[in-house]
Amino acid sequence: QQAPALHCLRNTPMSSLISSFDAIETPFKRLWRGYLAARVIVAGVLAIGALLIATPLSRLLLPQLSILGIYASVAVLYVMLSKQPPSKGRVHAWLPTIGLDLLLISLLEVLRTGSYTLTPLFGLTVLFASTLGGWLITLTTCAYITFFLLGQALSWVPSVLEPDFGPN
Repeated sequence: QQAPALHCLRNTPMSSLISSFDAIETPFKRLWRGYLAARVIVAGVLAIGALLIATPLSRLLLPQLSILGIYASVAVLYVMLSKQPPSKGRVHAWLPTIGLDLLLISLLEVLRTGSYTLTPLFGLTVLFASTLGGWLITLTTCAYITFFLLGQALSWVPSVLEPDFGPN
């Protein structure tokens, strides 16, 4: 027996042949759907974590939850509207997904309330960029993360030369 996908391709005009190829399930499409589902799950888990970890009177809780709400709503919207993954050659087509992930994770890292860190989420973004995008997208993602973390380390941590008069 022939596979169902190959059976539907037999004796068809060119236009229906092209549309038949879009219906074929590929590993890349499964990765793409998994990536989109993971974005929704990560946004939900982060929102629950922010509610559980942050103190209720924290003034940074509302901006964190609003950023996570934007992240979740954009992720759900992209799942509903995206029929095909962007091509690997079109770098600007990855901005609504990986670019938005980087921006929102950076904002959450700057606005965090407590001793937790969201730096491992950058690793998840690099993983998505390397498996779904091309080498240029991966290198751009890594460069952004490097500059962001370097800037955060240089500007938000007190200097070693400043005296520490706090209790030890």
